[in-house]
Amino acid sequence: MFEISESQRSSILTDTASMLGELHWYLLRSSKLMSDKRSRVLEEHSFGLTFERHELTDFGQEVGRDEIDWWVNRNEQDTPELRKRTEQAMAAAQTLRTKAIALRGLEPASYDDLMAKFQGFVESCRAEIAVLHEYVVWLDRKSVLAPEILFTYKVWGSTRMADRSIDINFALSTPKEDELNTILRLTEIVLGLSDSQFSAVERAQMDLLGEAYESGAELDEEEPLQTPMDRILRRTANRAIEECIIYFSELRDSLRDIVIHVGKREDTEDIVNSDAFWRSFISKATVKGRIEHELWDFKETLAMWHAANADGRARAKVTTAEDIAAFANADGGCLLVGIRDDKTIAGIGDTERDRENRVKTLNDALAELIQYPRQIWKVHQLLANGTDGKEKLCLVVIAARACEPVGVKGANGSYTYPVRHGTGIAREDPEKLRDARIHDKNDNFDFLERLRQFVRDN
Repeated sequence: MFEISESQRSSILTDTASMLGELHWYLLRSSKLMSDKRSRVLEEHSFGLTFERHELTDFGQEVGRDEIDWWVNRNEQDTPELRKRTEQAMAAAQTLRTKAIALRGLEPASYDDLMAKFQGFVESCRAEIAVLHEYVVWLDRKSVLAPEILFTYKVWGSTRMADRSIDINFALSTPKEDELNTILRLTEIVLGLSDSQFSAVERAQMDLLGEAYESGAELDEEEPLQTPMDRILRRTANRAIEECIIYFSELRDSLRDIVIHVGKREDTEDIVNSDAFWRSFISKATVKGRIEHELWDFKETLAMWHAANADGRARAKVTTAEDIAAFANADGGCLLVGIRDDKTIAGIGDTERDRENRVKTLNDALAELIQYPRQIWKVHQLLANGTDGKEKLCLVVIAARACEPVGVKGANGSYTYPVRHGTGIAREDPEKLRDARIHDKNDNFDFLERLRQFVRDN
């Protein structure tokens, strides 16, 4: 077996290359901390045997199936800054990928020659590597869990993540506190010169020997099968280059996914918070003769605000929560409150205090009764002109399409899972809803684009 020396390995560890190892250190630490926080291990005993079962924590349910969506939509406070920095990092990752692809076909004369070629690649990308390193450090300063959005199962898949995962000291604050050999291994992983178990040289030799045996080469214990050095070097170079391309491809795709999520959040916020849009929508959706749609519903008022006693109030709150959950368990939708059956604007209260109390009562009822690990609705307060020419306060309650079943806690403590069908509501089995959403990775407000199209077309 051809072996490389420690001095040959460490020759790659320039200041620039070290930034790649440090970058990956942040990803691994964040991924491990996130994993530990998302689930707990429970022991179960049966027939004298002990079994381990993993269960999601409340935090794990909050994150859901999409860490990027969780960060962008529930944690990021400055989406314009995130977009700007992510686009810069994505351009840097794309450049690294392009330059790594240009290495294909490399035929090194020696391992030292191969290392020299990779050193040249690294130094030619010094500016791009610095941008990526700065980006990951910036995420880490926001939260130790934030860098994980660059190293997710959704983008990388389990095999590629496992191949690039090694044990590091997760208790440390920065990679500079870790051992130099750890940073070297991580740098080799980024550049494709190693994976979590073997170096690219070792993988190349194992592959070549396996191919030789499969081709019928005879085994001789005293004289092991020899592989020409040029073939080992060529295979090592090919393997390392392809793994390096994959690394920067996956990093670029993660960054692209972040930009997409930021764009969706900004589009959603633009619509949700646009009084002009909702006034236009109401004017077109309330045209006489136009029937209500599966994506929206008008109500003059909510019964919970007028119930004469506690029991009536409790039942009315459940009804309203089911209206919102029904949208979420379908394709999303919105409830517009303060609009009469004849489509004229009524508003939700006569005094400012009435209006404030009714908005609070609605939000409190939804938070109490809708059973879901994340807030699935938004409430927008809208001033619209009534028939008397005066501005009236209406409410637009916007429900996202949920990626998991949304339940409602009834007055008797039981749960229902309402689904909007057309303009009506049916109650479904939660497992049926779960199966129908098995491929959904995150909650979404995609239906708002259909509302925007409705406004354009009418």
